[in-house]
Amino acid sequence: MNAFPTRVCALALALLLSANALAGDVLLTKPYLQQFGLTRGWYAQAPVAYEQYPLADAVYHSGEVFVLSQAGSLTCFNGVTGEQRWSVRVGDPRKPYLPLGVGESAVAVVNGSHLYVVGRVDAKVVVEKDREFLTNAQSAAQSAAKKGLPPVVEYRTIPRVGKVIMDFETRYIPSGPPAVTSNRVFCPNMSGLIDIYDLSPGKEGTYFCAIQADGMVAGGPVAAGQHAAWLSVKGTVGVTSSEVTGPRESTAYTYRMRGFGELPPTSRGNMIFVGTSVGEVSQFSTSLSEPIWTTSIGAKFRTSPIAIG
Repeated sequence: MNAFPTRVCALALALLLSANALAGDVLLTKPYLQQFGLTRGWYAQAPVAYEQYPLADAVYHSGEVFVLSQAGSLTCFNGVTGEQRWSVRVGDPRKPYLPLGVGESAVAVVNGSHLYVVGRVDAKVVVEKDREFLTNAQSAAQSAAKKGLPPVVEYRTIPRVGKVIMDFETRYIPSGPPAVTSNRVFCPNMSGLIDIYDLSPGKEGTYFCAIQADGMVAGGPVAAGQHAAWLSVKGTVGVTSSEVTGPRESTAYTYRMRGFGELPPTSRGNMIFVGTSVGEVSQFSTSLSEPIWTTSIGAKFRTSPIAIG
C-alpha cells in the first residue's frame, strides 16, 4: 500500500478523535465523511477517558498514529489497519501536557516541567567482550579484511518500542513541544534556549548542550532529517548542524525573515517551510543559509504551512 491511503486513514482517525473530544461520544459516519471526499477505513478506541481527561493530541508519523490523553495515556496505532501496537502511561494528569514531539525513533512528551521519551524502534549495540575476545576479534577482522570479507560484529538488541527511555525534570520551563531526531531531543524553554538531550543507547537523557535562539521559539522546533529547525518570535529561522558537538558549533545558520514568528515551521525531509506574520512563506534547505524561494499569500497565516507531495 502506498503512503497516500495511509495518510487518509490516519487523518480519519484524527478527525474522529477530535470530534469525540469536542462533541462527546460521536462517531463520524461514512456518508458524512464522503461529503468531504474521505473514506473511513477503520476506527479505534483510544484510552482517553474524555469525561475527566480529554484528548491532548493526535499525530500521524511514518505509518503510525500516536494519541495522547490528558490522563497521560500515550497509545500507538498502525496507521493502515488501526491495530493498537502499544500503550503506556506517562506523566501526572494534574499537570498540563504539551503537543507531542514525534520522530523516526521516539516520541517525546512534555508534562509540566517533566520530559518523557518513549521508543518507537529497538536499538542495536555492539556486544562488549573481554580483552582476550577483542584481541581475537581484531585478528579475525584483519584476516577477513585480507580476504576481502566483511568483519564479523556481534550485536545485541535493547528493547525500546513502547518503553519509556527518558524520564526527568527539564532544566527550565518548556515553552513548546520538542523535536526528535534519531539520536537527539531538542526541547525549547521560556528563556529562548533550546536544550539538547542525547538519545544514544546507554546515554538516554544525558544533557548535551543548549542553543540560544533569537528570542522565544514560536510553537516548537521541528526535525528535518538529522537537523532541527525553528522560528523565533522575532522572525529568525535557525537550523542546527547535523553533528551537534557543542553550543558554539551546534547552529548551522540563522536567517532573519520579514515579520514575526507566530507559528512553528514545517519540514519534509531536509526541506523547511516557514510562514511569518506578514503573510510570506519561504522554503529553506538544511544545507543552504538563505531561502530557496519566498512568496506572499497576501494574508496572515492561521496555521503552519503544510507540505504535500
